[in-house]
Amino acid sequence: MTLLDVLGRVRLMDHFSNQGAESREAVASKSRYGPEVLEKPLSALPALSVGQGQLLALARALLQIHHIDTSGARPIVLLDEATSSLDVETEELILGIVHSELTLRGYTVMMVAHRLKAAAANMRDEDLAIRMQDCKIVKVGTKTDLLS
Repeated sequence: MTLLDVLGRVRLMDHFSNQGAESREAVASKSRYGPEVLEKPLSALPALSVGQGQLLALARALLQIHHIDTSGARPIVLLDEATSSLDVETEELILGIVHSELTLRGYTVMMVAHRLKAAAANMRDEDLAIRMQDCKIVKVGTKTDLLS
């Protein structure tokens, strides 16, 4: 898994390419978006929206998880407000990526979220959810238990 792979998965490839390149290969073939783009500070690249910043953080996490996983360890992934301050479309994209790239691959994912319905949309029936209020656990159960 490469940085170009994860940028494609989180749909940020076009942001760093010129005029919305069609593929990872097209971006990699352009000298200004080859390895030298990885050497630039983030401030030298096109500005990111809040949602794009969250997607970039998720891409970085996917790379780290892949690196840890290839060592034989199974990381526990903690996501703290990974979908806060996002529009519905970006929130759904992030939750879908977390579900397909992490949950369905057997990783333990602990997600802190204020919008329970959004997070619950990608929970499996056997997943456990904990509802807290004023720093105290008020309910523990499945997504159905917590949404009722």
